[in-house]
Amino acid sequence: MLERSLLELVGGHCFSGPTLVNVLMTYLRNNPTSNIAENPLASLHANCREALLQSMEQDRPRQFRRDDIIRLINILIHDNLFINGQLPMLDKLSNSLLVRNGDYLHYRDNKIQAYSRIAVDLDPSLLAAWHFSGWLEEFHAPSAENIRKVLDHQNPFFAPSPNPALPYAESHVHLGGVSAAELILSGQILGGLQTTKKEKMVLFRLRRVLNEILKWSPDNSHQNNDWNIRIQKACSNEPDITGKKNSPPDWGLLMQHHAQAVAGSPEWLLSEVARRASNLAGLGHCWLWVLVFLMRRYRQPNTPSTLRVAILYLLTETMSLRRQLIMDNLGLSRFTQDYYVNKLRKTVANRHVRLPNLQHLMASPNDLLEAKGGPNFFNPKEIAEFAKAIGNTLGHPFPFPPSQTSEQIKYPNAAELNYVHALEQWHFCAHFSRSAKDGKDGQRQTPDMAKLWGAAEELQRTLHATAGWSLPEFLWGRLNPHFSFQPTNWLRGLDVAGNENDLHIEWFAPQLRWLRLGLHSHSPDSQVRGGFHFSIHAGEDYAHPLSGMRHVDETVRFCEMRDGDRLGHALALGINPKSWVAQHGDMVLPVDEHLDNLVWAWHHASLLSPRLQIAAQVLPLLERRIQRMQCYGAWLHKPKINLSTRNTVGLHGMTNTREQLKYWISKPDGRITPEHLFRAWQLRRNCHYQLSKIGNNPILGSKEQCAVPDIASLQQAIAHADEWTPEGLFLRRHHQLTLGNTSPYLVVVSMQYKDRCHTELNYLQEETDEPLIHDSESPEELCFMHALQDYLLYEYDRKGLVIETNPTSNVYIARVDKHSEHPIFRWNPPDETDLISGKQYNLYGLRCGPNRVLINTDDPGIMPTTLRTEFALLREAAIERGVSRSVAEDWLEGLRSYGIEQFHRNHQSIFTLKTDKGLFP
Repeated sequence: MLERSLLELVGGHCFSGPTLVNVLMTYLRNNPTSNIAENPLASLHANCREALLQSMEQDRPRQFRRDDIIRLINILIHDNLFINGQLPMLDKLSNSLLVRNGDYLHYRDNKIQAYSRIAVDLDPSLLAAWHFSGWLEEFHAPSAENIRKVLDHQNPFFAPSPNPALPYAESHVHLGGVSAAELILSGQILGGLQTTKKEKMVLFRLRRVLNEILKWSPDNSHQNNDWNIRIQKACSNEPDITGKKNSPPDWGLLMQHHAQAVAGSPEWLLSEVARRASNLAGLGHCWLWVLVFLMRRYRQPNTPSTLRVAILYLLTETMSLRRQLIMDNLGLSRFTQDYYVNKLRKTVANRHVRLPNLQHLMASPNDLLEAKGGPNFFNPKEIAEFAKAIGNTLGHPFPFPPSQTSEQIKYPNAAELNYVHALEQWHFCAHFSRSAKDGKDGQRQTPDMAKLWGAAEELQRTLHATAGWSLPEFLWGRLNPHFSFQPTNWLRGLDVAGNENDLHIEWFAPQLRWLRLGLHSHSPDSQVRGGFHFSIHAGEDYAHPLSGMRHVDETVRFCEMRDGDRLGHALALGINPKSWVAQHGDMVLPVDEHLDNLVWAWHHASLLSPRLQIAAQVLPLLERRIQRMQCYGAWLHKPKINLSTRNTVGLHGMTNTREQLKYWISKPDGRITPEHLFRAWQLRRNCHYQLSKIGNNPILGSKEQCAVPDIASLQQAIAHADEWTPEGLFLRRHHQLTLGNTSPYLVVVSMQYKDRCHTELNYLQEETDEPLIHDSESPEELCFMHALQDYLLYEYDRKGLVIETNPTSNVYIARVDKHSEHPIFRWNPPDETDLISGKQYNLYGLRCGPNRVLINTDDPGIMPTTLRTEFALLREAAIERGVSRSVAEDWLEGLRSYGIEQFHRNHQSIFTLKTDKGLFP
């Protein structure tokens, strides 16, 4: 979760705080000019200060002294606010964070972290608009062409202009997370796109207020009282009987009305806004023009105070809406349940609004892109639209006129070859979604395995299909006599994304292994192609350090990851467990998950005990804790299962809480050893769904063999009804999951003090009504977890695995407060001497060198950033850690080059030009 200073928080709340929004709206609704007996602005200033104070104390309780907050607020809400055209906070932020470089405005090289932090609450376009509105007031006003040139060509996120000689490769970005907030808001407020009922009232109010601001004119200043009444009605939530008040403005009429205005004036800016808003494809650039118009109007000396209040209300309400679209909270469940599915984001269905965001991903003509999306994205229609957007973004638009047909195809000219080259600068990674609905009593249900396998089989059929790909966007595909066309080569990777705490990788690993099995039949004219690489989310969010590390290890083992495969995020391998636990506090886990963690840690402690003293020290502690947790394991004792008939004794008829809790407790069974439990965990790589379909069938296809690699031992366990083997434990567990039976017990794990031992637990808690078990982590066990991270990093590096880092995403979601704390500095430090045995990143001598990493953006619309911004943030973070600028830049240059190398390693040509001598790329 992003760490921010008091000044940044107060400044952000000043323009996006909901309490301030209500104060401004209340002022406008009350028609302040009707009360002449008192100074309405003095009362408004007092109310604004109180609103900011309340907002800060609610958002950050007990973090800052009230006196300090009040002093800053008094500076921001000064007595001249709304009376003159000054906004000192915007002056300070825009001057300190932004710099002009010719026609470009971009963030300052040494202020990138502060800029990134303020972007949580404030759209950077607002800071830029304030700067440009001041530029238009200069004595030598720029010409109309110069203004258009400047405002229409600013870089996304106001990043510095890219060096085309140094391309970047984006390797981990979700297409669903690219839509920037400014595009969403401009589409909603200006374009009149439909929205959900919850946001409809706010958006309609914003449209009405915007309409009234657009209608105000200094030529009609004598009618200010009438305008005040109209703005009062616009702020009310009265139903619109006419159906016109909530509609967007008539942009065509506004454009004609102000066409002859003086260049740079508010009226001229309004005509330019109307010109762009009348075309949905221009909404990407339109938002900056709207903000410049509002700031220009605010600065004008003849602007009345009520109009300034209305402008600030519009901006504050809009920034408050934008705040809902920016993820800055702890944990993936908040991301998947609150931010990613926010209905305001989903309303931007018009692709003319979505696709211009590709400029956020490919800022330079030579940039490369691996984009993630659902498997259903990989179809001719979606890919054709994406291909055209790629061409437009890279400066090589679709070259064929609409009237041309496949029969008129000639040998490709330069424009067509450039277009083809642009389409070779990206490929796709299909991600399956970890989504699980809450079952009865809030328990998590097992996924619909038939549906998951159906999705994998549908993707396989899509890869073999040829229909629909002969479109003009693909140069008519296989109908083109000059090209060999292989659209399936656009799909190069497989992933499982979403909240890893909902569904673990064991449910998806069999399908992934099968999909990249290879040697599938293809069309007769297809070329030989390589298999998929894996790029799988793992270890991003976890309830306990061991949970996160185990999730990563499950991904590596169950998916049979190999050289070139990638782990997405993998924070559990990098964040120091002792620091994580100290910051997190008590850890609450289901008892089964806690038992899995202990068994998994026990196995690795057994492996490392001959060479690592701390591993031998914690081994007996782990064995004792495993024995305790077996008492509560949901699948280790009850209900009794006959493996051949699946008859079960359940919880039927038990209504008493104490009786239900007592049902899940039993004495430890001496036949179940930690080794049994670990081997049963290893068997989770098998698909129980496919196992049940196989039965006793001796003939197995490639799918079944790949999905159930341990078929022989599992069938033997079923035949002999052997419950106490690892295979029997595996089957018992799956049967419990199928029934939806999970132990009601939760384990609360605390950090243990040095002078205390592990919390003593009774083997039987028959008299308790509280389904909580208390456990603790000793300092020695936390040290072992740190060593285990180093061991896993060494093992995964030997396998050739790559870690996909997403710095800003991790700072916004995970327990990483700032970029200088990101574990990339542990995985691949700028100074490799930090990896010498005994140094800070190799305390136990288990590592032999740096791990390979890639730098990416993840969701650059939800956590505002760009790929080059990520590199700039890491450079400043490295300098903050004491690394020299030249060393930091050399380090990042190596990572940039490695990203390019990895793209080309996985990419395969989609178009190959035919010649008399054969094929050449």
